[in-house]
Amino acid sequence: MPQSFLLSIVIPNRNRAQTLLRSLMSLEGQTTDELDIIIVDDASETDLSAEYALAEKMGARVLRQPRHLRGSAARNRGVAEARGTHVNFLDSDDIWLPGRYDDIKAFYARPENDARVLICGALLHVGGEIRPAIQPRWKPGSSLVEYVYRDGGRVQTSMLTMPVGIARAHPFDETLRVNQDTDLAMRLDRAGIGFTVSPQPRLVKEETPRTDRLTTDNATIEWSHAWYQRESHDWSPSAKSGYFLQDRVWRLADAGRRGQ
Repeated sequence: MPQSFLLSIVIPNRNRAQTLLRSLMSLEGQTTDELDIIIVDDASETDLSAEYALAEKMGARVLRQPRHLRGSAARNRGVAEARGTHVNFLDSDDIWLPGRYDDIKAFYARPENDARVLICGALLHVGGEIRPAIQPRWKPGSSLVEYVYRDGGRVQTSMLTMPVGIARAHPFDETLRVNQDTDLAMRLDRAGIGFTVSPQPRLVKEETPRTDRLTTDNATIEWSHAWYQRESHDWSPSAKSGYFLQDRVWRLADAGRRGQ
């Protein structure tokens, strides 16, 4: 690993104040190394000037989108303006656990990992409780879609770290309204880019149900299904079944469409 190793952390944000500051605070004390923290505001409708001023005092850069372009565009903007050699994605309601930075730096210090994507383990915050997320073992030779939908593996944006060159060559699909993280990981896998899945939980993901989450919107259910129909032509029967059990079923249930 060259001495110039620098980690860029891209945090998209829209209207979140307290959780954004909580995310930023989780980065403090992780390292004495320089961090390139980039907050991309997705045309927030809430006045976040005080929070952003504090974020800048903490060393973050705040970029503002010209209009509401959603999370994929915000992440791509952050990657485009990243100064680091590697990029990590962090949702503005998730937090790092101690040791995350050390894990990332040690992983990319090994030459064999120069062109790999690191997926960390995670704990889940649900309604005030911290719950474990069981991450299955990555089977050598397994495809990413099999890992996610057959084996029940988690590959979500806040779990991903990769060389910045890979992130720029394979941006998030800005046309998607849902499944952006899985879609990106599938495209990376199809491009022959390797993954390493760490069993060590280094992240707390916010998964408390909220009525304002996009996942509960009826249109989102159909967007997800349209993505599945487009992408699943070469999936195994077990991966297809897994999509319905792990994606479509809970979206329908959260939207009150349990009869379906």
